[in-house]
Amino acid sequence: MIMHNYLPEQLLSSQSVGGNIADIMTTASDDQKLASWRAFLLTYNTIMRRMEQEMQDEQDLPLTWYDILAHLDSAHRGALRMQELAESVLLSRSGLTRLVDRMERAGLVERHPCEEDRRGTYAVITNRGEETLFQAMPGHINSINQHFLQYLDVFDAQALLRVLTKVLEGERPAQEPQAELIEGDQ
Repeated sequence: MIMHNYLPEQLLSSQSVGGNIADIMTTASDDQKLASWRAFLLTYNTIMRRMEQEMQDEQDLPLTWYDILAHLDSAHRGALRMQELAESVLLSRSGLTRLVDRMERAGLVERHPCEEDRRGTYAVITNRGEETLFQAMPGHINSINQHFLQYLDVFDAQALLRVLTKVLEGERPAQEPQAELIEGDQ
């Protein structure tokens, strides 16, 4: 199966890659790798849209808010520095600031000054935030099972974990912790 029709036009343009398409896609293995990439993107996008819609419909809670509450709840004393939180939920600092502003107005989080560094601020989950998280958690776990885990047997899960860990190890700087992905039994 040739994946040319799935590639962006810029990638197919020999001018944009400094060579011809044969330099990019030389084997069936390359086609399979590109198909894997496309399948990864389509799967992620499809699942996340469904899970976001379900969380909004069932809990009236954006999935990003759930994610922030879950990170805060699992942190020591329910608090993370804003920079740490931004990195863990893959948002820019300014994007996280606006999001935390809204969550603070909803009573789900509070900001506390950082005693070690007056420039720093902690986001801290509130009792209402914990209640909201725990109310939404069963539905979120069901969504993960329904839209993802039900399709994997133990061998699929092990292979997927191995591949994603390999990619992360190759792409993350050496000093970044990767325990959040590889803590499970492999």
